[in-house]
Amino acid sequence: MKLPCELVVWYLLPTIRKEFAKYLVEELNMTQKQAAEKLGLTESAISQYLKSKRGREMNLPKDIKEKLS
Repeated sequence: MKLPCELVVWYLLPTIRKEFAKYLVEELNMTQKQAAEKLGLTESAISQYLKSKRGREMNLPKDIKEKLS
């Protein structure tokens, strides 16, 4: 299935970033600052991903989430 570039940028990438942020903070016990540096994002972006203010429009299947970790 092909997704238009706009949908990838608006929905898929934030969802993937959210999963990475959650993994780094919750599973690897990184601080939000460390996770932000690792992902090249701001601390406030990491906070918003963790609070589901960003990246909440899509739900990734469980097998995809496992592959990301």
